[in-house]
Amino acid sequence: MKKVCVFFLFFFSCSNYSFALTAVPAAVPAQTSIKQGSPIFFTLYFHNTSEEEMEAKIENRIECFLSTNSKFISSTAVSVDNIESETLILKKDDFKVLNYRLELPPSLKGEVRISMGIYPEVEFSIISIKASEFEKTSYKTFDSMLHLYQPYLENFTPYKPIYFLIGADPKESKFQLSFKYRFFGNNSKTAQKYPWTKGLHFGYTQTSFWDLKSESIPFKDTSYMPELFFISPNIMNPEYKKFRFFMQTGLQHESNGRDEDESRSTNFLYFKPMFLFFADKKPYGLLISPKIWSYINNEDETNKDLYKYRGYFDLQVTLGKADSFLLESSFYRGSKGGSVRVDFYYPLHKFFKNFDLYFQTQYTNALAESLINYKKRNESIRFGFALVR
Repeated sequence: MKKVCVFFLFFFSCSNYSFALTAVPAAVPAQTSIKQGSPIFFTLYFHNTSEEEMEAKIENRIECFLSTNSKFISSTAVSVDNIESETLILKKDDFKVLNYRLELPPSLKGEVRISMGIYPEVEFSIISIKASEFEKTSYKTFDSMLHLYQPYLENFTPYKPIYFLIGADPKESKFQLSFKYRFFGNNSKTAQKYPWTKGLHFGYTQTSFWDLKSESIPFKDTSYMPELFFISPNIMNPEYKKFRFFMQTGLQHESNGRDEDESRSTNFLYFKPMFLFFADKKPYGLLISPKIWSYINNEDETNKDLYKYRGYFDLQVTLGKADSFLLESSFYRGSKGGSVRVDFYYPLHKFFKNFDLYFQTQYTNALAESLINYKKRNESIRFGFALVR
């Protein structure tokens, strides 16, 4: 099993050089903050820094997807230079600069995330502010100054769900924190020269199991999970507008930070393809994501048979609507039995305006949910709130 996963990792890391055959543009907005309802102006840069010729697909009109925490709509960016749609051949060191105008509907406010159908790797965000407040906001807040003097913050984003859940039995309460950091930002020189480096990340997830019923409300166990991973851009032809295919591969450590008999730790080398289906111009989507892994340097003294309870395979299926519900299931199986977890999320702003959290319900029937009692099956229902789903 280890040999299979190593082969996947090697094959995938080598195959990424083929992505350079098609030039991936970098998008730079003219402003990061605009008046609500004003048009957005942005520039696309195509630059061939490789030794081989590259294709650059340019369009007079680009379908864009605009999303906030509460809305998901599409709009069309139009070339300011009135170019014609065509495919250019860029030789070494050739570049092409394109300027576009995108109308922003007046109903969108706050952070607006913008992605493009023909260039799925390109994404950026702007802040839409009420006209009466726009002039008052430029570098007036601590956060705006924080981003001004720490430009690498744009590389820091959420990773897995972030939540706090109380069990139907309070002894089974649980919370999770997670983030990822992109080593090379979209506008860095390295990413411009080697586009595949945009997929290199450090990730960290911490899951804590909390007994809220006992007198001292102790933590029963905590899993600390740092990892290094690569996630690819969309591998499918952009002409397939209703389907995306990504691949993620990496090395993850997991331990509970205890010593002696209560110490638990293991390492995984994993490979995870992600098949994403979505309705064109609609916010519905389906994600199917199988994951296979191999154990490396597993702790043989205190959890040598962990593989019997976790297995080597996990299947995640997620169905959701961008501005509404999300239903996610995860299933894995070892020789000692199968395990399942189901999460349901729903945005609370549907009931309470300006309340930017998700209601979450989680059902778990699993072996090895935590490392400390990995041989014990735990069945629980939890309710709570999620910041990221």
